[in-house]
Amino acid sequence: MEARQAVAAFRSLQFKHVFAKWNVKRVMKSANHESQITNRGILNMPKRLANKRLVGPEDFEPTSDEFRIIGAFNPGAVRFGDDIILLVRVVQAVNAAIDGGWLRSPRSLVVDGEVHYEIDRLEIAGRDGAADHRKPQLVSGHRRLAFVSHIELVRLAADGYTIKEIVRSPQLFGRTDYEEYGVEDPRITEVDGRFYITYVSVSDAMGVATSLMSTTDFVNFERHGVIFPCENKDVVLFPERIGGRVHCHHRPVGAINIRKLAITAGSSPDLIDWGRHHRVLGCEATGWRSSRIGAGTPPIKTEAGWLSIIHGVEKLGDDAVGTYTAGAMLNPLDNPSRVLAVSQKAFFKSENDYEIDGYVKNVVFPTGAVRDLEDPDRLHVYYGCADSVVAVATYSIEAILKSLRKA
Repeated sequence: MEARQAVAAFRSLQFKHVFAKWNVKRVMKSANHESQITNRGILNMPKRLANKRLVGPEDFEPTSDEFRIIGAFNPGAVRFGDDIILLVRVVQAVNAAIDGGWLRSPRSLVVDGEVHYEIDRLEIAGRDGAADHRKPQLVSGHRRLAFVSHIELVRLAADGYTIKEIVRSPQLFGRTDYEEYGVEDPRITEVDGRFYITYVSVSDAMGVATSLMSTTDFVNFERHGVIFPCENKDVVLFPERIGGRVHCHHRPVGAINIRKLAITAGSSPDLIDWGRHHRVLGCEATGWRSSRIGAGTPPIKTEAGWLSIIHGVEKLGDDAVGTYTAGAMLNPLDNPSRVLAVSQKAFFKSENDYEIDGYVKNVVFPTGAVRDLEDPDRLHVYYGCADSVVAVATYSIEAILKSLRKA
């Protein structure tokens, strides 16, 4: 009995060292309780304190009658003054994009400083080629997108729920050779007094890459080019330098498929040249992050460490895409490549109709998180729903931290 008590006391001290702010007895009363968490999942799952659908396809106009808006989702989010700025990925497709075994795929051209779209007519590789309607397989063996994306600005009031204005800027369309098939999924982080935006740039020349732009006023934007070549997505920046370097999480994809996907840490002296890469957290054999994993929101600093909302994908049966859900990850304040704790089960899942049904069913995809001005424990999480609309869900940071399991 004394030996068991000593073991339990030692484990409790370890846990308190990481989560000093919280009462450990409510999370882990004993080694037996830890076993219950392992076998049954998180006992105290965080709940949505508030939730609202913000914008969808009906709130944006196509660039011409030849197109239709099919989605507005995956917003970057940041506090700017008292307001919150969202940079929303807006997706448009040609009318009858897939027709009779052929794909009509747009690509951008800049003519006299203005963005125009040309439509390529491409043959799809048989019936199986269109199994993933987002990016059909062509007879050439390559894939092309069935749409093209640009970014539009949505300004919210201080409460994080009220829309003040929507602004379209020609600077946020695909304008370079590395952006001809679109710009997607922005994340925003303030670093050294400037707002940096990582975003996916898609092109024939570079494939699916991550590029960087920045701004001080969300009116004028400066492009810094590709920072992670193909295929690398889900790049989020840490808001503070650590050891004099800017740190990030990214998610490379290898065509040879030797290992499952993993969130990877990197760092840079100048946000342009990145190195010192380390594996952070990978897929598991089963469960909510068994098929894919990736960074979601840029990290939020807490007393316990850097808190991020991350996404995972689980495929069941012959589902070509899978179900996208989200959990959380905690990293030490001095080491973004190490994991202190992680969600054993996803607490953020499709519940509302607009999260279940859409262009891609059963998707919640968090891409921005902002603390509430009046109550800093309340975290507004901005996310894409079913690749169709933008919503916000508010959680308690303390509740998220208490739900995590030590890594």
